[in-house]
Formats: sequence, structure tokens, C-alpha cells
Amino acid sequence: LHDQYRVENHSIGGATLRDMIGVYEGGILNDFDPKLNAGGNLLIIQAGTNDLAQGRSPSELYKDAQSLAADAHSAGFKVIIATILPREGGTFPWSAASENARLEYNDLLRKGRAGADSLADIASSQTMGSVEATGNSALYSDGLHPTAAAVKAYIEPIYSLALSGNLDSGTKNDGTSSEPLGTSSPATTVPPVSSSPSLPASGTVSSNGPTTPVSTSIGTGADQLIFKVSEFVYKADAQ
Repeated sequence: LHDQYRVENHSIGGATLRDMIGVYEGGILNDFDPKLNAGGNLLIIQAGTNDLAQGRSPSELYKDAQSLAADAHSAGFKVIIATILPREGGTFPWSAASENARLEYNDLLRKGRAGADSLADIASSQTMGSVEATGNSALYSDGLHPTAAAVKAYIEPIYSLALSGNLDSGTKNDGTSSEPLGTSSPATTVPPVSSSPSLPASGTVSSNGPTTPVSTSIGTGADQLIFKVSEFVYKADAQ
């Protein structure tokens, strides 16, 4: 997310979002830095896979996301929440029911963002969001974790849009129109932004999609502090 940000990555292997609002929430939100400019503390929530794999329903997961977003707002954070990418069941306990739940949860996020200020709709990528992509070693190292090259080419640009000044002009990265960062009311859904029109061959990353993330800024100068909550300890990328 570029050198203008200091990132604290709270990735805990196997943890659920439910864990994040219970056992780990205090340690995450207590790191709020009051010295930063307004909007300088940003919480990114990229979680939910483990919850759905363990049988939590999409509506229950959505309520958990709402709870964490509300607590983060109370602590002074701005919040971005991400949709869940497809998963491959060969290396992870992911069933057809889990996949259906993922799609339903993502739809809930697109409609209401769980009260977050913005949605990073990474699952809308026509490349990374394809179920077939999980078997492509250029995109997913193990059917679950995106590779560093795929993150740079397809996922990071979507996060960059979520962090960009587009928030202040009323256009969100998920294709919805909305108020500037800091509001949480649902917006009217229109087709989401996708980062690539095609699936690259295994072992390669397509040059058709964005390769240079948009330089973005929240606040002034270097006064940004991002906390990223994820249920994964990423093995193949820098998230």
C-alpha cells in the first residue's frame, strides 16, 4: 500500500472474525494513534473464510462484521471491509455450502458494507474472483492465498481505489455512489469494478490488468496508520 502508510497487519492463522471481535479486538483497536490527522487511522477488515468454513451463516458473519466496524468507529477508526475471494476445497475444508455462503455474504456486503466506510470488492475481479482461478498457481499459491504477483496486479489496485480520493467525490471502488469516507449508509448498487477481463494461463500473470497501483493518500503527508485484520497468515504475499 505504498510507503506513505505504516501498516500493522493483524493476521492470525485460523482465526475467525468472531475471534477478532472477542479475543483479539482489544489488541487491535488499542493501537489507535490519536496524534494522526482525522481519518489517519484506518481499519481494513479482510476476513470471514474461516467463519463460513466452520458453519457460521452469512447473516451471522455480517452481524460480526457490523460489530467490529462499529467498535472501530467508536475508537476513531475509518473502516474498509473486503469481500471474500473464492476458495479451493482440496487444501482447505471448503464445501459447496461454504461457497454458496461466501457468495451470499459478499452480496450482503455489496448492499450495506456492514456499516464500513468503504467496500474493497476484491471478489468482483474477473480474474481473482473466478472459482477456476484458485487452481492457477500464478494467482493462488495453494488454492487459498493469493500470490504476491496477483496481489500487485489485481487486488492492490482495488484497495487503492478504496483508499483514494474517489471516496470524497462520491464514487466508491465497488461501483456504488455514496457519501465521502466517514459515512456508513448503504448505497444503490451498480455493476462493481473489476480489475481484469481475462484469466491468465497458469504460471503467468496477465499484463492486461492494472500493474501499477494508484498512489493514494488519506490525511496529510505520512500521517497514515493502517490496521489490517485478516484470518490468514499470508505465506506468498506481502499483505
